[in-house]
Amino acid sequence: MKLEILYIPLFYLLCIGLATAQGTCDDITIDASPACNGVGSIFDVNYTISNATGPFTITESLGGTTQNMQPLNGAISGLTYVNQNDKVTLTFTDESTNCMFTYDVLQLNCSEQTICDCNLVDPLSISVQASGNGNGFSMAYALVDLTGNVIAVNQTGVFPSLASNTNFDVYAFNVDDADLTGFINDINGNDISIALDENALLNDYCYTSADPASFICECGVCTDIIVDATTVCAADGTYTVVVDEITGGTGSGSFAVTVNTTTQIYTGSQLTFPGQIYSGGNQGKETITVEDTSLSTCSTTFEVFELNCVEQTTCDC
Repeated sequence: MKLEILYIPLFYLLCIGLATAQGTCDDITIDASPACNGVGSIFDVNYTISNATGPFTITESLGGTTQNMQPLNGAISGLTYVNQNDKVTLTFTDESTNCMFTYDVLQLNCSEQTICDCNLVDPLSISVQASGNGNGFSMAYALVDLTGNVIAVNQTGVFPSLASNTNFDVYAFNVDDADLTGFINDINGNDISIALDENALLNDYCYTSADPASFICECGVCTDIIVDATTVCAADGTYTVVVDEITGGTGSGSFAVTVNTTTQIYTGSQLTFPGQIYSGGNQGKETITVEDTSLSTCSTTFEVFELNCVEQTTCDC
């Protein structure tokens, strides 16, 4: 089971301002933020410029591209993600007034990376990012359990190797660069409420947050696999392993059954494995290996007796 990528829009608090040009261009403001335009490693930056005339020359620092004659509202497309908090600096020049100003934007990972693979012991890997303000701010992410305890905090939104059938929440925070380290240290290992209650944190941090994204990787619980099987003789002197019924496992009802090197899929109908050869000597056992097809770690073995089907007892008077 694979989960779709999730990125979270953030709503900014008053402590997060807009970029303003300097000198004789003080009235010009800009707001810019990253956005996904599909699933992959490419992201866009949407921008809005106020109190200016335009058109604009825009240069981005990630790929070094420059675009001329750009409007007041638009998008810079085709940027390749590297690392979210490695900011992309946008340089805007008003071609009508020569006013120049810069704005920092966070990168955004638009790849499909959150995976639930029930064949793994810890099958859930979360990769989630928020579209936050990068002009003087960076992102932090908190992984939280159902009790509200912060299990881990990082700046990537990547939390691998998590348990199945367990609920997790991920909170995204857009934090003032000067407060980032202290904020992460204060919430890590504590109850998430200290970051959600504006009066709970002792330090006067400047940040905002989004509603949490919830995750669970639901994998079938492996119960004991019960096998009903026997052996019967064939006319040619070989014997046949007969599998009559298999129950348990994850409840999928589908099992891969292997006898010697032959594998068949059981879905409710009897299976037969003919042509088995008696090994000789004392009566030995044949091993049947059974694996739930929906969870490879859910398996068992079952033994049946071999049969010597060659007529050996004679009475010649």
